[in-house]
Amino acid sequence: ETKTFGDGLLLAKEQLNYYAEKYPDCRTMVTTNGYRYYVYKKETDRFDLRSYFNLLDMRRHDYIENHILGALEGVIQISNL
Repeated sequence: ETKTFGDGLLLAKEQLNYYAEKYPDCRTMVTTNGYRYYVYKKETDRFDLRSYFNLLDMRRHDYIENHILGALEGVIQISNL
């Protein structure tokens, strides 16, 4: 799901739920506004936020929620590795 550069990404969660229903075999979803990325992974029947990264401020993990991984893991999750 893409948003306009600079727009917030939290509102995209509703659209991700719609896509999850429409594409049940999908296991990874990404929302971006061009420089911030949320990566969601599907383990059971729902998508959970796995990583967040901001290209302008790369971090190892989210400062507020340590269980949300950062830039390196996020890039790996959306790659073909």
